[in-house]
Amino acid sequence: MGNMGKVKLVLVGIGGYGANYVQYLRERLEAGADDFSIEGIVDPFAAKAYGWEWVQKQGYPVYRDLESFYAEKSADLALISTPIPLHRPQSVCAMEHGSNVLVEKPLCPTVQDAVTLQETSERTGKFLAVGFQWSFSKPILDLKRDILAGKLGKPVSMKAFVSWKRYQGYYQNTWKGKFRDGQGNWILDCVITNATAHYLHNLFFVGGAALPEGAGLGVSAMPERVLAEAYRVKPDMETPDVFALRGELPGGVPFWYGCSYSLTGEKTTRFEFAYENAVVRFNEDTEDDCVRAVFRDGTEKVYGDPQAWPEVCRKMQAAIDAAATGDRTGLTCCVGTILPHLKTADGLFDLIPDQPVDKKYLTDEQEPGSDDHGVFARSLRDGLMICYGQMKLPSELGYRWARPAVEFAPAKITRFDGGRIE
Repeated sequence: MGNMGKVKLVLVGIGGYGANYVQYLRERLEAGADDFSIEGIVDPFAAKAYGWEWVQKQGYPVYRDLESFYAEKSADLALISTPIPLHRPQSVCAMEHGSNVLVEKPLCPTVQDAVTLQETSERTGKFLAVGFQWSFSKPILDLKRDILAGKLGKPVSMKAFVSWKRYQGYYQNTWKGKFRDGQGNWILDCVITNATAHYLHNLFFVGGAALPEGAGLGVSAMPERVLAEAYRVKPDMETPDVFALRGELPGGVPFWYGCSYSLTGEKTTRFEFAYENAVVRFNEDTEDDCVRAVFRDGTEKVYGDPQAWPEVCRKMQAAIDAAATGDRTGLTCCVGTILPHLKTADGLFDLIPDQPVDKKYLTDEQEPGSDDHGVFARSLRDGLMICYGQMKLPSELGYRWARPAVEFAPAKITRFDGGRIE
């Protein structure tokens, strides 16, 4: 559409994470922004959403589905933040009706879904950006630029560990922790595909700045090999909720990743990326959510907090700007960017049996200040922290609760079969 007029938006899903989109657009409009207009809201449950009162006050039309919206209106950009099984059909519908798309993570459950979305984007000429906000944030992009410029030297190792807590209330959404939805569509929702997807994706995303061939700002590194273990703590969940994996990125760079939302102990979100000339850390020495690099000469560079509200919003503005100008260089996370994470996740589900953690390790905890409670595993967090430090798997350190790892090559995964789950 060039530089002519406002970017016409349709918001698809305003509950849950979609409230962030409503909040950002509201703030922009109240500050006098005139680069976009909201043409409509698509959400059959819009009246239950956090921003419903404001939506009503503005008089935005509300539709039950995208087809109803496009029967009456058009949009330059669809902002999609709906449950996972809806991402592919809604993104395809939007692109085929002439809209560019920014869809929330995870893009889709399966590799074949991603192929369909990429083909639709190429056929329609519309972009499809994916809302891993760290991949649009200034701290992470500045770090990648420095790596691309050779300031940190070659990568030595990359590791990240995330341990959060999710109580029963988290699973009130019927698709949380499920393999399929009620119609039989794949969801594959779990801690590594959804809740902590940002951090495994970020490891591959930053790794894309130091590839022997094909490095780039919007490029992610595809693991050449993955050894992984999966465990299930919460007995009433279908999908695993503890993962530990290690492997190699191109160039022989070792990586390690662990995550869970079912372990006792304090919340942890951290990573450490080591390079020849510097070590990049996040919540390692100082828990302030800032990415910082310490160089060999003792100097330090603080890149900032990629989780700050302005950084969360950059993906939204990047998509609006790209729709307005046709310049897509600011879209640093698209279908190709997320494939390393998606193929790794599909491999985990297709190839690795999740092991129920023995009941003797489990305890029921109540959420502080709430009536909500949940099942969590004792001692596993400490064990995984040791694994993180040594970049080893639980089975390699001989933990009694551990089971042998399974090895696979994500690049060779061309579709999700689901045979193990069946």
